[in-house]
Amino acid sequence: MMKPSQCSSCVEQSLPSVVVVGLASCFGCQLQITNQEQYLTDVLGRFDLKYWQLASSEPMPEDFSVAIIEGAVTTTEALEQVKALREKADTIITIGACANTAGIPGLASDDLERRIDEVYDTLPEACGDVIAPCAVKDIIDVDFEVPSCPIDFYEFAQILSAALLGSNRARRSTTLLLSAR
Repeated sequence: MMKPSQCSSCVEQSLPSVVVVGLASCFGCQLQITNQEQYLTDVLGRFDLKYWQLASSEPMPEDFSVAIIEGAVTTTEALEQVKALREKADTIITIGACANTAGIPGLASDDLERRIDEVYDTLPEACGDVIAPCAVKDIIDVDFEVPSCPIDFYEFAQILSAALLGSNRARRSTTLLLSAR
């Protein structure tokens, strides 16, 4: 007879639920994650992936514990979305330069109206209500950041593990090159 603790639905309920959301970016950081298929199943086994915008046509669920965000905030819709993610998620992880520093979209933040006028006669409605690009951390509190463009999968896996397991281990604050001096 199977014990309740061995039931697969019981195991699924104990896994943290995760959503992956993309804002203004090239989606290269999410692609970095999918490019490591030989390790991806090991990482995916640690949580219940409820939604991945890049790979899902289903709507985002209402309940989740971890939100992974790629991309800069460039519209009022994105601004409201990251606020809603912060309200719902216990943990927010930003991945890549666009999410952490506004990246390439942020380069256009100075004199944004003029830049838009140079490109468009009339801004397409699909662009939404455009705002000056900014990093996610400029809008909400972020718990973990995965730097670079694109991200390093192994650093992502380490940070995701720390977030999922509640690790309080301090991350190295100097580079290997500086420590060798």
